[in-house]
Amino acid sequence: MQTTKIYNSYFEKFKSPFGAVKVGEEVRISICLEETLPVKQVQFLLFSRKKPERLVLEKEMEKTKETGFYTIYFKVQEAGSYFYYFKVIDTADKIYFVKRDFYSNDAILNEHGYPYYLVAHNYAKKEMPQWIYGGIMYQIFPDRFCSSHQYLRFLPNRKIKMWDDLPDYLPNEKGKILNHDFFGGDLPGITKKLDYLASLSVTCIYLNPICLASENHRYNTADFMKIDPLLGKEEDLKELCQKAKKKGIRIILDAVFSHVGADSVYFNKYKNFGIGGAYQDPTSPYYPWFHFYDYPEKYEAWWGHESLPTVRKDNMQYQNYICQVIEHYMNLGVSGFRLDVADELPNSFLQMIHKKVKAMDPQAVIIGEVWEDAITKESYGEQKNYLLGDKVDSVMNYFIRNPLMQYILQDEDESGKIRGEFYNTLMWMVEQYPKPALNSMMNFLSTHDVERAITALGGERYYETGNLKQDRNWQMKHDKLTPEQYELGKKRLKIASMILYFLPGIPCIYYGDEVGMTGYKDPFNRKTFPWNNQDKNILMFYRVLGTIRELYPIFRYGSFRIVTIDNRLFVATRTQGKQQMILAINRSNQTIDIKKWIPQSARMLLNTRGSHAGVLKPYGGVWLKATKS
Repeated sequence: MQTTKIYNSYFEKFKSPFGAVKVGEEVRISICLEETLPVKQVQFLLFSRKKPERLVLEKEMEKTKETGFYTIYFKVQEAGSYFYYFKVIDTADKIYFVKRDFYSNDAILNEHGYPYYLVAHNYAKKEMPQWIYGGIMYQIFPDRFCSSHQYLRFLPNRKIKMWDDLPDYLPNEKGKILNHDFFGGDLPGITKKLDYLASLSVTCIYLNPICLASENHRYNTADFMKIDPLLGKEEDLKELCQKAKKKGIRIILDAVFSHVGADSVYFNKYKNFGIGGAYQDPTSPYYPWFHFYDYPEKYEAWWGHESLPTVRKDNMQYQNYICQVIEHYMNLGVSGFRLDVADELPNSFLQMIHKKVKAMDPQAVIIGEVWEDAITKESYGEQKNYLLGDKVDSVMNYFIRNPLMQYILQDEDESGKIRGEFYNTLMWMVEQYPKPALNSMMNFLSTHDVERAITALGGERYYETGNLKQDRNWQMKHDKLTPEQYELGKKRLKIASMILYFLPGIPCIYYGDEVGMTGYKDPFNRKTFPWNNQDKNILMFYRVLGTIRELYPIFRYGSFRIVTIDNRLFVATRTQGKQQMILAINRSNQTIDIKKWIPQSARMLLNTRGSHAGVLKPYGGVWLKATKS
């Protein structure tokens, strides 16, 4: 067995350039074999991941002057994801395969391993939204952020609640959860709080759905072309976009194109929209949008929810209509869209949306909701490689959120499995995601679909086992954290946020996380913003984080490197030219000496719990600025 390192795609001596490449860009790959191995020939094999997978390149590698090294130069001429490995033939015609070890990324010889991956993309610099790099996003659930009280009114089948009440969380007598309780948050309320958002250095507001809908989450769209009357009018959205832009803040909307509401102008199951609609009339122009198994009662519904009929995304009439929807809202001033359940939208539909948005404004942003790796995901019979430059600009980064949270939470006596998962996921993302996508990843700790960060980090663990999960009664009983749980959650929230703000991409604050809002899953993570009861300490911490990112351009494009990681300590750097930022966090309850990781030129920008450049206190962290020698 060879004892020296054969190949590792993380290092320049083996692969250049690092990470994903542009179509047509020259790539150099070198491997190193010990001289004791009687090599006759070394071959490089490159395969396309398009189904059916096919061999793209099989070529002999040239022996170089450097002892043991074999090198190949090549170019990839088609955007896509590829995998590669090496074949070594010795003088006795014995064949060895060189593949990677999953945990270390080092190559292994003559053993079972995994192929290495390579992504070739077509991102056009002039079409990438430059304003998003280095910024900070803020996600708002419109009904729950702030009310101007301009549009509070009675609407059929809607219950208006007092601002500080708890959202309805129990099923009705028929066992259904209706989501018909509203609190009156609206668009003018958001406009009123723009100065507050600017104090957090926010550069982009992501709004959950705002279209007319019968439920408070508004994912059951009733009419794409109408803003829900409880939120305001088109003039209010236009004013929000205009005033926000003057403060350097863009607005993007949640775009729900995979399904609509059963209670909608398109489906009209309950006759609330007159006599038309696919459910009421098989001659309706909307009828071809839906798939009926047994008209009208049985139809394809999103994840079996009868209130959400699935739309046929390949229907050209529907696609043309969505183009009109996109045009309508971009004309009102929005700067892009977050695509709900992007994996349920066919590649051709994603490409059409991308083409339409970029034709209207090349600087508009498109972010896909993706819960898995955005490079290797397969869904609905299609390979879903989102990050080639023709579908979305970036994705919601659940891929890193879950390993990050688990790393912060891991118990002291656990093995390195969780730490290894965090490291491997980070390195995979940094290596495989094209830089334009990597630098605009939507990174977060909380969203409307997962537990609030401080609850997840300090409260009793919420778990799911198979199809069983702790129900809403359990969540309600544990919704209020004890003082001890809250303090632990707060310590962990700060160090998790320090990592979040340090990563390539854009950190996203889920409204209220910055003031200590708690809650398990829906609807407890969708409570109203506590304007009269904020944790000022956490708020100030987020403001400092935002100010640092705003002041230093290194967070726009600077390279990212993990210096060290173990079960207690995480140290990483961002580097651009001579400037370097250093992050060190201690996720344990023990003090750690970090002097050997910190250069003498380092100067403190931010610290928690009395930590400094030499010592990290329990659950402490530091952000430092240094000059690279």
